[in-house]
Amino acid sequence: MKLSDSANPPLFGCCILQSRQGFKDSFPSFTLSDSVKDWTEKWFYVPKPTPFSSDLSSTPSALPVWKDKLLTSEVKAIKPLLARVSQLKQAGLTGNGLVASFIRRRVQPIMKRENFGFEYSGPKDSSRLVPDAELPVEVILDRLKRVFSNVSAMPARIDEYDAAHPPPEGLRRAFELIIPVAAAAAEDTTDDEAVEEEATADDIIQP
Repeated sequence: MKLSDSANPPLFGCCILQSRQGFKDSFPSFTLSDSVKDWTEKWFYVPKPTPFSSDLSSTPSALPVWKDKLLTSEVKAIKPLLARVSQLKQAGLTGNGLVASFIRRRVQPIMKRENFGFEYSGPKDSSRLVPDAELPVEVILDRLKRVFSNVSAMPARIDEYDAAHPPPEGLRRAFELIIPVAAAAAEDTTDDEAVEEEATADDIIQP
């Protein structure tokens, strides 16, 4: 983003998620496109609202919590989810299939939403950016080709959890233990509670 009246436009970055060393093969694979063609067709100008209250003069600062190691209880909560990821990969799920799911449901991966992915209720779901508008397979495939390389056909579709087909209770509880809501609630613990031991590298095993 660049402000038309700014001699020193602010920098905007991104968030990169990277698998732990040695764990790459545990997750669905994908190959990103090495070029983004026709990007200028998506470039546009928007007027700056008045007053413009957002502070764009500085870059975000890293938080100390980002370097915290996982607690033993957190590792225990994650293991069922890692096992599920392994099962899905063995069933044929790929990175292309994951992205196709987000495109099909019209929900951005890290956007704020009212419902979890496994609570998705269909075309009228309140988390959809565009409700009641299903994309044709041809459009989904075209968008996949813009993100990934060597895409010639729609990826295999694996059964997804949703409101009508919820996950087992054990998986749901495991997920709820690691979402930000749970982390925020953890801040309310009292000082006289015992400090939990941090997990070691040996505790974090592949599914």
